Amino acid sequence: MHTRHPQRLRDAHTIEWMHAGYPEGVKTVFLMSFQTLSDSASAMLNILALLAPDAIPESIFINETAILPPRLQFCSDEFEVSEVVQELAELTLVNRDSETNKLSVHRLVQSERRFYSGVDLQTAFDDASLLLFHAFPQQVHGRTFEPQFPECDMLIQHLFSLRDILDSSLALNSKLQPSVMFCRVMCNAAYYLVEKGATKELEKTISVAMNAFRSSNLIQADPLTYAHLCNSAALEREMNGDFSSSKKLLETSKDIRCRELPSGHEDIWVVMNNLGNLSLSMGQPDEALRYHLTCKDTVNKNVVRNVAINLTNIARAYTALGRFSDALEYLDKAKALRPSTEMSFRSYYYWAGNLYLAQGNLDEAVTMYSKGQEALTACGETLSPDMATCLYKLGVILLRQYEIQRDQAYLSDATQTFREAETIMELGKVADCEIARAGYMLSVALSIQNIDQKEAQEWRKKSEAIRRKLQGDRYDADAHSEWTYDMLVESWVR
Repeated sequence: MHTRHPQRLRDAHTIEWMHAGYPEGVKTVFLMSFQTLSDSASAMLNILALLAPDAIPESIFINETAILPPRLQFCSDEFEVSEVVQELAELTLVNRDSETNKLSVHRLVQSERRFYSGVDLQTAFDDASLLLFHAFPQQVHGRTFEPQFPECDMLIQHLFSLRDILDSSLALNSKLQPSVMFCRVMCNAAYYLVEKGATKELEKTISVAMNAFRSSNLIQADPLTYAHLCNSAALEREMNGDFSSSKKLLETSKDIRCRELPSGHEDIWVVMNNLGNLSLSMGQPDEALRYHLTCKDTVNKNVVRNVAINLTNIARAYTALGRFSDALEYLDKAKALRPSTEMSFRSYYYWAGNLYLAQGNLDEAVTMYSKGQEALTACGETLSPDMATCLYKLGVILLRQYEIQRDQAYLSDATQTFREAETIMELGKVADCEIARAGYMLSVALSIQNIDQKEAQEWRKKSEAIRRKLQGDRYDADAHSEWTYDMLVESWVR
């Protein structure tokens, strides 16, 4: 009610909103509380009004090293932050969980605070962006956020809140302007979402961030941050099967970095690596191999993870070219660089499974994918996009085993496995092209089973609609095949 009818609720006089025994309207109740706040408590509440209402880490407000405006100086002293939180809690404007050091704010308090005439919403938005920029892990030289995933997971909902408020700022009776810090933290959030495979949230984040860069003139003022965003935007387009747009964005990122950075800089290596991966997505393995061999010569040998990534990508290109012995050699080289504790679905098992599947060695492929599945389960990723991809591959193998042996058990297991993959994909809001691929293979399995042809036709129709939309003028209504749907998705999940 407070989100649909804020003004009516603010003016309401009901017994529910009696404050200290006095029957006052919501507007009056909050006005009485707001007017008693210290400057620091007022600044904190302004920021809290823009974040997600629950699980707000108190640590967002603690920063002893950053240069902060005078109104946020209390953030440089952990004890003073605690006192400010206590002031808000005593007025029941926030709830504080002493065990987790997390805050929560009622949505009605947030809504009323935004309406409050004493609040400069632009200043509050800038302050929230600044603090979240310093709190959210920052990507360095395109390296993974994986070690900081727990921190990112904790903060991402609050960045989504800022993102959505900016996107709908007209509804707040104020035309907000994005700050430099907002644009920069959105770049970091975008790459985190790339790594998490959160396609739908990534798409919205990229859209808002791109508009923010354009409206704030930061494309010219901060070209390297814009190049960072273009790199993530390219990966988002690739995830969604829009390879031509992805290539344009990667070329833009490369041009900026080559112009602004010294030759051999790690950020240039990153974008060249991504161009190689995109070439695989576009069905150009020779071009992919050229990029990745170039990256092999320029990779920073001290960054072992990048060396391993490069060797793996060379193996992927060789796999696509049918040069399986070369592919296995490079996979083994990459594997040797990683401790056994770092053996994961993406670091080895998935690519080894793809190699054996391309060879037609179904038993070894099952072994690799199954080990990858175990690794995902061990790290709590049972409902992750990677698990869905793993299940899809296992379903493909089960279907092939049925075609070879005509054992109905394989067919039944394939159908069930494709269903599980689809369920996880829908829950995880992965790219439509991935859903179309799994849906098509599910329709094939259902058609062969001949139990429910109506369901098979529904999955085929849904998948075809997605393929038609993605392929546009290139759409061929008669091109039904596993390969056709494979070519819709990026090489990362192919």
